[in-house]
Amino acid sequence: MPLTVDQPAAMLWFHPHIYPATAELVIKGLAGLFIVSDEESDGLGLPSRWGVDDIPLIIQDRRFKPDGSFFHRFNLAAVTVGYVGDTALVNGSTYPIAKTAQGWLRLRILNGSNGRSYRLAASDNRSIHVIGSDGGLLEHPVSMKELLVHAGERFEVLVDARDGQSFDLVTLPVDQPIMRLPPFDTSLPLITIDPTGAEGAGLLPDALVTLPSIPTTPPPLSQSLTRNMNRDDEGMGALMKAGLKKLKDGSADASVAKKLTEVIVDGPTLSQAERSTANGVNGSSFALDSKPFSVKQNTLLRWRIDENSDAMLHPVHIHGCQFRVLSMDDNPPSAHLAGWKDTVAISKGGVAEILVNFPHAAEVRTPYMTHCHILEHEDSGMMAQFTVS
Repeated sequence: MPLTVDQPAAMLWFHPHIYPATAELVIKGLAGLFIVSDEESDGLGLPSRWGVDDIPLIIQDRRFKPDGSFFHRFNLAAVTVGYVGDTALVNGSTYPIAKTAQGWLRLRILNGSNGRSYRLAASDNRSIHVIGSDGGLLEHPVSMKELLVHAGERFEVLVDARDGQSFDLVTLPVDQPIMRLPPFDTSLPLITIDPTGAEGAGLLPDALVTLPSIPTTPPPLSQSLTRNMNRDDEGMGALMKAGLKKLKDGSADASVAKKLTEVIVDGPTLSQAERSTANGVNGSSFALDSKPFSVKQNTLLRWRIDENSDAMLHPVHIHGCQFRVLSMDDNPPSAHLAGWKDTVAISKGGVAEILVNFPHAAEVRTPYMTHCHILEHEDSGMMAQFTVS
């Protein structure tokens, strides 16, 4: 029996996919969240009053020009490290306040940024209970103090606010040096949760849903997808020259931050021909007339996703499916990554293996895509198309 999603409750998102303009269109606001529910998820007693104890949080970073318009420039920095904003937005606002019920709160988190990851935590160190990932609920809640969310990923979490005390959801500095430019170099408040409303009725269940078992013997490897960065040395060289190592070492001062910002903001725009071959998959950069590879429909498949010797972060997204992570760097996935996913992140020469089934056909004229969800990587060639039949 193929491994398939047998409970449709999920948190999905949408955005334009017009090559090579996806990154710019998402920056300018063409993205959103939608919720899929069913009787099973509705019957679990989870918080469900929209905007009261069930709160969507679309987290994005942006950089603005002096006239208030969105900054976007496809230069060497962008095709190397992705978009580096200097302003954090939640649901389009800077540091908003959510006045909620007092009780268990359900936060539906989407990282809708072009390239930034967020290391989320509560300012008072209260636990975050992860109940769902990209494609649906987990089998059991997973209690965490910090939750790393990469570009394109979604997580549902429950937070215990029965004490009625306000707290902030913050993002802590992440592992990528360029993403530690101010104000992301310290604990940065994203939103205040003010749970002083009427008492909520939602609960944190001990068990959520039953997921299909992972086969003891997985199928043979049928597809390998290797990320390629063709201008990585050049791009990182410019950033290192500007002082990136000092930022990595935690010793950067304002002058280093200024020089790095100049590389990001003032670096000359690449021509379409230059940027279209900056990145790739399996040795080839994406082109609209690229020949798709083919995949069998309704068949359990094992895919390998890697980046060879590349150390850059790549949240790899696959269209037309929800998959299960079999291993990450030869280790079982963390408990909060063991459910339904459509995006898996690799870095530092990392490797992920997934079990995937494609229930729907995709023809040559309407193929599916697999790409890095750092959108500047996608728009500069790190994308491949495939058919399902």
